[in-house]
Amino acid sequence: KALGTYNATTENYLTGSGGAICMDRGTLTVNANTTLSDNEAQGSSTYVFSSCGGAVYLDNATMTMNGGTLSGNKAAGTGGETHGGGVYVNGNTFTMVNGSITGSIANGNGGGVYVTGGTFTMQGGSMTGNRAQKADDSDAREMNGGAVYVGNVGTPTFDMQGGTISGSSADGKGSAVYLGNAESRMTMSGGSITGNNVDGDTGAVEVGNVDARITFSGAPTVYDNVYEGQQKNVVLSAEDRDIIHTTGAGLTQNAHVGVYVTGNGTPGSETEP
Repeated sequence: KALGTYNATTENYLTGSGGAICMDRGTLTVNANTTLSDNEAQGSSTYVFSSCGGAVYLDNATMTMNGGTLSGNKAAGTGGETHGGGVYVNGNTFTMVNGSITGSIANGNGGGVYVTGGTFTMQGGSMTGNRAQKADDSDAREMNGGAVYVGNVGTPTFDMQGGTISGSSADGKGSAVYLGNAESRMTMSGGSITGNNVDGDTGAVEVGNVDARITFSGAPTVYDNVYEGQQKNVVLSAEDRDIIHTTGAGLTQNAHVGVYVTGNGTPGSETEP
């Protein structure tokens, strides 16, 4: 299915997911003439998954974004599961070839994209100014993954081959990318994660479980995510013995990945065949 311009607000208090589009299986193609803007998935704490996917909710569906714009969308619930300000991927795949996801907000995790039990592949395009935030100051939980949140079911994966992630922020960990559980995976062979809004407690890319895995190869850039003169790029916990991985082919001379270590001890690295 190819889309033109689509602007809508959804207030669905049964499931409330997918401010513009909610897909149960099937295939969605977003092309260069597509705009999904200022949509909201709204819900309440009464229902689980009450307001996920500010623009698009995929339930075992496949989405390819060849171009177009997702802007100003919001997963706007005040409780329950309120994730994926732009796109929520529940199983199957979302492939971003080109286009932009910008200014999306989740009152939960994954300001731009939330992926669970599936794969988000970024080949190109841009993710700019997305945010994972608390619905209000009374919420004691951290909201993680300003651009991308990877978790919580199966082996969710973020595969970044190209494109840019910048200007993202989170009221918690991982202003750009956060890996939420033991099975979460991130592979990065290209593209850049730069200029995201880190602070004294957070970095641009972080893991929430020692068994989560980040693997680098090729020529990725994770750099210039700066707080008070400190590079807070890939943040590893020494106490948790966080590990980053590289493939047997390794990184090229054009790779630029900054690592920041917290706590006492020594995190590690491993090379895969």
